[in-house]
Amino acid sequence: MPDYTSKVPKYNFSDDLQEQQRELSKNPIIRRMDHSRSSMFDDPYRPSYHYVNPEGILNDPNGLCYWQNNWHLFYQGYPPEDPRQHWGHAVSKDLVHWQDLPYAIYPNPEEKCFSGSTFVEKNRVIAMYHGTSAGNMIAISSDPLLLNWSKLTDAPVIKLHSKKIPSEVRVFDPCIWKQGEYYYSLSGGTLPHPYSGKRTRANFLFRSSDLTKWD
Repeated sequence: MPDYTSKVPKYNFSDDLQEQQRELSKNPIIRRMDHSRSSMFDDPYRPSYHYVNPEGILNDPNGLCYWQNNWHLFYQGYPPEDPRQHWGHAVSKDLVHWQDLPYAIYPNPEEKCFSGSTFVEKNRVIAMYHGTSAGNMIAISSDPLLLNWSKLTDAPVIKLHSKKIPSEVRVFDPCIWKQGEYYYSLSGGTLPHPYSGKRTRANFLFRSSDLTKWD
């Protein structure tokens, strides 16, 4: 598989909220975002009420969740030094006033980070999303501001055209929830139309007890 390592600098943050806020105040990406917002402040065509990406296009908001007294919004962002989709990130107390945070999820092994959802557990937040050219991915975070994300197994948990999934099944943009002892994922996708042979929209339901192996 090709190396899709992002060119965007990635930073590790502490697990203490006050220390995280201090680190963010000095973070180069946050400073860059602040400068970008300031430079476009007087643009009459730029939304001033709704949240917008501080440095480029915002596409597909994802994974809205409530974690440790904050609302978290993720979205497809396009960093200037590597304009492939990364998961952008912002946090809010009231869903109106938002604070920009560094990019949350970076591509590799997937080519781009497409849409998905989050699921909040007692001690962690699970993000499940589609990684292009790889399959459906899972990343996990547990720090106060969800700044540090690690990908489960560093590989797609539902691979494209894997042996367990029929080759005609194509998956993308999953959601995730838990019922009883199992996690479930509903993934968008396509199947060949039984008469025309053209791709037609379909949804696929998967189940897992450990987030790693899905049936």
